Amino acid sequence: MSIEFSNLSNIIRTYNRQLKLGKVTDTLSKAPAQSLDKVTLSPEALKLLFITDVLAEINSEEISKADIEKLLDGIDLSKLSEDQLKALKKDIIENLE
Repeated sequence: MSIEFSNLSNIIRTYNRQLKLGKVTDTLSKAPAQSLDKVTLSPEALKLLFITDVLAEINSEEISKADIEKLLDGIDLSKLSEDQLKALKKDIIENLE
């Protein structure tokens, strides 16, 4: 049985493409799914998100963003846990009402 050179090169090229695709697929399947969902927000973004949540709950036109920023002065929201953030939010809402 004889194989022409052009057919052999096509077979090898196809094999190499499938091999590369297999490596990429294998790498993606081994990657943890959580790493794709994880997002890190800057401290400024966390602060703005927190202020927005507080303003949405208060729903008062008398209270401004600056009022809440005064209460948050010196607090690093990125170092607080989710439970601590909820407690802080509750305290701020009670102080402003």
